[in-house]
Amino acid sequence: NYLAQYGGRGGTTVLVSSKSGQNAFHGTAFEFFRHDALDARNFFDGPEKRKWRQNTYGFSQGGPIQKDKTFFFAGFQGSNIREGLTTLLTVPTALMHQGIFTESFPGAPAAVIYDPATTRVDPSTGRLIRDPFPNNTIPADRIDPIGKALLDLLPNPTATDRLAGNYLANPVKTLDDYQGDLRIDHNFSNNDRLFGRVS
Repeated sequence: NYLAQYGGRGGTTVLVSSKSGQNAFHGTAFEFFRHDALDARNFFDGPEKRKWRQNTYGFSQGGPIQKDKTFFFAGFQGSNIREGLTTLLTVPTALMHQGIFTESFPGAPAAVIYDPATTRVDPSTGRLIRDPFPNNTIPADRIDPIGKALLDLLPNPTATDRLAGNYLANPVKTLDDYQGDLRIDHNFSNNDRLFGRVS
C-alpha cells in the first residue's frame, strides 16, 4: 500500500530508498558467475552445448567526507551475458535452392510444383488447372532473380537426413548492463539535513 501523496492508479508504485554513509568506512563486493562448462547439455542443443557465460558483479562503499557532517555512499553493478539461443528451424534444402523439388517427407510423396504459365480453364469442369513442371524442377530461366537473391540469404541445412527441423543454430545473445549510484548526505544541524542522489 502507498500513501495518498502518490495518487491513485492501477499501476505499480515503486518506492526507492538509498543508504547513507556513516562515520566509519563500510563496503561490500559480490560476483555471480555462470559458465556453460558447468552446465549439462540442453536436450535441443545437438552435439555441442550452447554457449552460456554470465558475470554479474558489483560493489558498494560508504563513509565520511567530514566526520559527523558529510557522508557519501556509492554503488556499482555490472552484468555481462553471452547466451547461446538454441534454435531449430526448417530451411530450403540445397536442391530446393536450385529449383528441384524431388525430395519428400518419409512416407509421403513429393509435393507437386505446378507451372503458373500453363493456367487455363478445364472445359469439362470449369475449374482452373495447370500442368506440373517436368520432374518437379523449375527451369533456371524461370526463377525470378529477386526471389533467388532472397532465397540465397537463407542458410543451408545443418542436417541433411530430414526436411523439417533441418537447421540447428545457436546464435549468441549479448547483454551488457551497468548501473551506478552515488549519494551525498550533509547534516547542517540535528534538525536540518540535506541529501542528493544520482543514479
